[in-house]
Amino acid sequence: MPSPPPPPDPPDLAHAFPFDPSHGRSLDQLRQVTPPAPPPDFAAFWRPRYGRTVALTPTLIHQNAVGTDALGRRVFDLRFATTDGLALNAWLLLPAQSEPSHGLVVGHGYGVGDALDASLPFTSAALLFPYFRGLARSRCPGIPPEVDRHVLHGIEHAETYVIGGCVEDVWTSVSLLLSLHPALAGRIGYVGTSLGGGVGALALAWETRVARAALVVPTFGHQPLRLTLPTVGSGASVQTYVRAHPGVGDRA
Repeated sequence: MPSPPPPPDPPDLAHAFPFDPSHGRSLDQLRQVTPPAPPPDFAAFWRPRYGRTVALTPTLIHQNAVGTDALGRRVFDLRFATTDGLALNAWLLLPAQSEPSHGLVVGHGYGVGDALDASLPFTSAALLFPYFRGLARSRCPGIPPEVDRHVLHGIEHAETYVIGGCVEDVWTSVSLLLSLHPALAGRIGYVGTSLGGGVGALALAWETRVARAALVVPTFGHQPLRLTLPTVGSGASVQTYVRAHPGVGDRA
């Protein structure tokens, strides 16, 4: 039986960018872009980091009930410990009256606000919305909260780059959700958008406790190609820095 034809390219969309955001590629051509080879020490760097992080006992600093959302879900304001002696703030949504049937960690993008985004319509799940270190409700001394500075924080070395710390924030969030609801083991998912998508891709490469994931317009990806294409936001900040500091982009 022949394979069905590929879906047509979406129609051209109006935009305000001073460049073509498709970079002259059709949807099919974009799907043909293959990732570059990883650095030779990629797994040797990440696997021990994952092991050290998940070996930590999840520490809940506080949990305050703050009411219900429009779908009747119970809303909690959390603060919990992550790595490097830091703490994250988070929102937790729980079903109105029952125990959750599954769990979901939700990773945000740059530009996230302090208010809870309760648009995900899952009323039977435990939804944990952590704020990555240094951003929004997880602001902390030493990490700049501005997008163009946050994305460069510690970029000179893989061990100090803030993005690696954000990956650890994903792992500690999974640990916390499982510590609060152990029955959800094997039924944890992850949703990440933009920054949360890129961080999620790095986290999920080693994370064995997450069964399902959705990454929406994730950042990072094909780093050598990404550094050559016109862009805005955090990506433009990285491009500007790497042009001034050749070699840094090899590990960014």
